[in-house]
Amino acid sequence: MRGKCVLVAAVLMAGTAACSGAPDDDGPARVSELPAGVTGLGPAVFLTAVADERRTDLRGLIAVDRLGDDLAGVQPVRRHVELALADDPAAPTVARGLAEDPRDALLSEGRVRDVELPGRSFVREATSVGDLVITRNTCLVVRADGQIRRPTEGEVSCRRGAAGGIIWQDRTSGAAGGVDLTTGEPLPGLVVPGEPLSATPDGRHVFSVVSKRLVITDTETGTIRHTEVETARADSEGEVAVTARGYYFVRAVDGVRRLSLLGLDGTVTELMSPVGRFTVSPDLTRAVLTEARDGVSRLVLLDLDTGRIRTPTGDAGPQRSVTATLTGRHALIAESPADAHTEPVPLRMWTLDLATARLTTAPAITASSVERAGGALAFSPDGPVVALSDDGRPAVAPNGAEPWTALPDGRVLFRVPGHPEQADRLLVTGVDGQQVDITTGAGPEEHLRHLTITPDGGHALVALRGEGGRAAAGPQSRLVVTRLDGTGEPVVLYRGVELVSLGDA
Repeated sequence: MRGKCVLVAAVLMAGTAACSGAPDDDGPARVSELPAGVTGLGPAVFLTAVADERRTDLRGLIAVDRLGDDLAGVQPVRRHVELALADDPAAPTVARGLAEDPRDALLSEGRVRDVELPGRSFVREATSVGDLVITRNTCLVVRADGQIRRPTEGEVSCRRGAAGGIIWQDRTSGAAGGVDLTTGEPLPGLVVPGEPLSATPDGRHVFSVVSKRLVITDTETGTIRHTEVETARADSEGEVAVTARGYYFVRAVDGVRRLSLLGLDGTVTELMSPVGRFTVSPDLTRAVLTEARDGVSRLVLLDLDTGRIRTPTGDAGPQRSVTATLTGRHALIAESPADAHTEPVPLRMWTLDLATARLTTAPAITASSVERAGGALAFSPDGPVVALSDDGRPAVAPNGAEPWTALPDGRVLFRVPGHPEQADRLLVTGVDGQQVDITTGAGPEEHLRHLTITPDGGHALVALRGEGGRAAAGPQSRLVVTRLDGTGEPVVLYRGVELVSLGDA
């Protein structure tokens, strides 16, 4: 997540005054004033329907100086756009001006800035990769400072690498390359053998696949190295990582799982064996795994940038294979059952500080198995879901819950998916076990699109999309404010708009 966490929620709070006058039922409108306790919000940009005398299908942009301002009399700053819609209003993105209003735009920190996008750009989807945002259909790289880069002319798309980095690819020439994740500069590319898979953080080396074997292409020198390293099922399980040192992977040799490193020069170095699951942090800087010695497994913390291997200190650790999930600063680790077909037994659990390598025992969970699930550990059958708070402590939620974001006060916000005719629930769980249901006011045909925690830390902005979630910024779209302590009722702040850019006060 970037800066403040994004999770847009609709909320109604008791005592909030409704806007005076009857808003136009067919247009965007503020429904209620911003509750007094919501602070720190700055300028905002909304996507909304902008009809004229000839067309009713246009989508444009309107802007306010402060989220919560009235929309009465506010004129569109763009009347017809194709927007690279991102899940985080705090992230910059771009909009292509279309026939009714051909002016392109950069959306950043709640403001609309004039830009000129490269010709023939199609921008419909945006993805955050570290501090960068990339548009998928036509590859544009949007930096945190608002600068926009394009790898080359032509039909160029880009995507997040399967094991790290950003890959761009020219669909016409077949050329491919990477992007420097620090500067946001796309590097020159060339035609690489096979299908591009990932790139190093500096964008120079591209890993591709030919007949299930990895190929390393140095796009600066043109050197191509075919290797005997096979891609395996581990790729889909996250047991690979591309860093500045090369390609970390787990392979089975004579039935023994080995952690190895494919260097940028094509050499393979075995790091340790036999190993258990290899779990990597979201920023690809650290990994947690177990290594067996004399029949006993020991927990290992690996620095992927330097290759440094550390044995955690603190409480006694696991002695058999583990399942883990990592955040940027901590890991949550559970010991796997000794028998794959066991009845429910207490499974020991720990938290690990990735900076200090200190291990702390956490309460055990009785279950038959444990799996990594979307940034959490899910225990079966019908067991709880456990995620990490911002300070690295476990927070427990009911079976089926999905962690959405860690809150500033040490609690964790979960989403509990609803049934086809039931809206999703929001649940806040503390490390003390206390659980609070958060009301969004969503109906069965409304989709919870994204959520943003307000700077005051006590509220969430919830974006609800109507018509089953299909209509972007349609008349049924709503922006709601809700309290994160579970009190009060959700307050519908706006309707007929979708929040697409937000700045701080």
